[in-house]
Amino acid sequence: MARQDVVRALVSTDRIEDIVGGLAERFELDADTIDVEDVHPGTYRDEQPDRELRQLVRAGRNRAALGAVIGGLVGVAIALLVPALREWSPISVVLFAFGGAGVTAAIIAARTVQLRRDEGARSDKVHEIGPEEAARLQMVTVRSLRNRPEVSDHFADQGAILLDTTHPQVGSDAPGQRPARPDEGDPGPPAG
Repeated sequence: MARQDVVRALVSTDRIEDIVGGLAERFELDADTIDVEDVHPGTYRDEQPDRELRQLVRAGRNRAALGAVIGGLVGVAIALLVPALREWSPISVVLFAFGGAGVTAAIIAARTVQLRRDEGARSDKVHEIGPEEAARLQMVTVRSLRNRPEVSDHFADQGAILLDTTHPQVGSDAPGQRPARPDEGDPGPPAG
């Protein structure tokens, strides 16, 4: 899972000032929260699996809200129609309304994610960066974020390549690296 306070992206060197300047201005970020460093040739891990999860959760929100309303109404109906619960109507109505809303929202959100996902577990998406391409790219790291989704979307809209925030480079030789597949050896340091 991506760290929720960091965004990493590969940005074209000729667009670095526009993208980073627009980022700092739009999100009012301090200069010390944005690091720009050179890219070395190698294999880099894309953030696409984490972005896909975010899109799946976002798709389930509207349906979950509608489900919560329907579940709450069903809970109220049960509390008012069952004679034993009618005696305690103020308390039972509130409890059944909240219970019905919560359970229904959770079920609908989970089912929406389950139906929207078109495949099973996916392997990492990787980018092979050669020496020529590395010379044309810079890695931008933005830290201490409170609005990570918006910053991530800003980079994606500008055509930047979003990278895994914890283990951006594929490999097992250097700290912070992790193989792309578990059968390639040591899985690397813990994500924590």
